[in-house]
Amino acid sequence: MYCLIFMSIGKLRDTVLAQKQHELSFILKKKHVEREIPSIVWENDLIKVVIGPRRGGKSHFSIRNLNALGNFAYVNFDDSTLAKVTNYEELLVVLRGVYGDTLYYLFDEIQNVPLWENLVGSLQRRGMRVIITGSNSRLLSKELATKLTGRFTQVIIFPFSFSEYLNARGLKIESMTTVDIQAALDEYLVDGGMPEIALGNVNKIDYSKELFDAILYKDIRVRFDIRKPKLLEDFTYHLISNVGQEFSYQKSARRLGCGADVLVSYFSYLEEAFLFFSIPRWSDKASAQVIYNKKAYCIDNGFITAKSFHVLGNEDVLFENIVAIVLHKQEIQGKTRVFFWRNSAGWEVDFVVKQGTRVVHLIQVAIDVTDSTTRERESRALIKASEALECDDLVIINRDVESTEACTWQGVTKGIRFVCLWRWLLGAGSS
Repeated sequence: MYCLIFMSIGKLRDTVLAQKQHELSFILKKKHVEREIPSIVWENDLIKVVIGPRRGGKSHFSIRNLNALGNFAYVNFDDSTLAKVTNYEELLVVLRGVYGDTLYYLFDEIQNVPLWENLVGSLQRRGMRVIITGSNSRLLSKELATKLTGRFTQVIIFPFSFSEYLNARGLKIESMTTVDIQAALDEYLVDGGMPEIALGNVNKIDYSKELFDAILYKDIRVRFDIRKPKLLEDFTYHLISNVGQEFSYQKSARRLGCGADVLVSYFSYLEEAFLFFSIPRWSDKASAQVIYNKKAYCIDNGFITAKSFHVLGNEDVLFENIVAIVLHKQEIQGKTRVFFWRNSAGWEVDFVVKQGTRVVHLIQVAIDVTDSTTRERESRALIKASEALECDDLVIINRDVESTEACTWQGVTKGIRFVCLWRWLLGAGSS
């Protein structure tokens, strides 16, 4: 028995040491891009919970901040060997042996190990500073609040915003012409904001495909023990090929030959893994919001480009999805609630932004508003929604037009702001 334990600790030490010498060292050598994250105090005793999509920059963000404070211990539980660890005291002995005495402990992808909260809670009670990362939004949920009983602060890391994307590529907005900015935006819309892609370290399409499949397999299929992986894949590819479109669980279930309840569960897994998110239809009644169809959006445009069947020649999808990501980020930070609006006559507004009890923004997204038909359609829908929702901040995000115009329809006149997407992304839209 003693030999078995000794070998187990030895293998554990080898794995931790290899992560320190290779993985940790590699991350610290990579180019650093300052993230647009609200400042947090790393030195206090609150557990830091850093969540977001796989390879979205959680580890780099955490390691850079901890490295500025001095020595810290690091474990990446995405390693299959470490994911099997059950004796946390042995792990702590190994960490002290590899890193020496330290106040700070960083546990990466901690959702992969059982009863992780026991390890985290134990260290905190001993006065240690603990940082955990996870590619699962359940670390944000009531479950986390219950397990850590309010002793934590959370940070959400999304793929690069447009501003961060420019910084990653060494582009300074103050020295760029409008043509330069638009060209960079066109690439961002197609490539997405995953750090490795923005930094130019990988083949864009191949990387996005492999990452998408890894999330589907490791963060969903394996974690949730999916018994019908082909059904999960078919449903996922249906969603990514219909981004921004209303979807019905019942209709999708009939198309895929399964029960609607199965798809409800699958979508919750996709949301937990930060692959997709949904925006509900506006209603004054919460019960109606549950019944109504939702719209599905993807967390990164690069995934749509790499995996969607319908994206070629349909840049409107990428345009709208990037706006949805920004609004979703604000919502998940607790700043707003986001809906889409459609009335019984079929008039539709892409995004309704609510703060508290008030609707504060109505937003349409249209690439080309120089076309009179498009301009009238988007404006009229905004006027209808403005009357129904008592909101006068009306915006049409587009490619080229910057102006504020008085638009009239059926005797009602409203001021509508036309804003270029790049300016919206670099301005209020990125806050």
